[in-house]
Amino acid sequence: FIVNHKNWSDPGVLKSIFPNLHFVAKAEIGKQSDFKYLSYFTNKILNVFDLILYDRGSKKNGNNVRQLIKKELDKGNSVVVFAEGSAYPFGGVKDFYPGSFELAFENNYIIQPITIKYMTDITYGEVKKESKVHNFNILKNIFKSQKNKKNDVHVTIHKDLVPSEFEDPIHLKKYTKYVIEKELINRTLD
Repeated sequence: FIVNHKNWSDPGVLKSIFPNLHFVAKAEIGKQSDFKYLSYFTNKILNVFDLILYDRGSKKNGNNVRQLIKKELDKGNSVVVFAEGSAYPFGGVKDFYPGSFELAFENNYIIQPITIKYMTDITYGEVKKESKVHNFNILKNIFKSQKNKKNDVHVTIHKDLVPSEFEDPIHLKKYTKYVIEKELINRTLD
């Protein structure tokens, strides 16, 4: 599954729909400053998500992660990749990292694009000038989410993409991003 990333709760949303997913996540996820006081609980929670951890910038680790993804896919398991590499609360879909598309193209692994759209302001991620404290502080985000009477999350599962039907991994990557972003832009408040 290739999914856009808007909030720390994206994995939980997906896990509630597809309980047996594995997730690729940056290795520093449990070390982020918002998590350090909750490390015991964080580690327990993270273990539930069958994580394949990735050290950013490490080519050796990147190859290992590809092999771990391949192993899970060859066993018939599904793996979620947030191809943007991080959560971005504002703007459209950021550029995707190419590794998962190269792996899919080389092995003709089917890609299932998924768009996640939060209809309330509970997004979380990078700090921008328009950020409110709950957009970049995980505890404040949790409290804000709990205060809302309703947190609508729209999940759109798109048509499967068969890599052999594309010219190359770049074409596959660009088209996947287009499908996800088009739904994110077209989705409006009900």
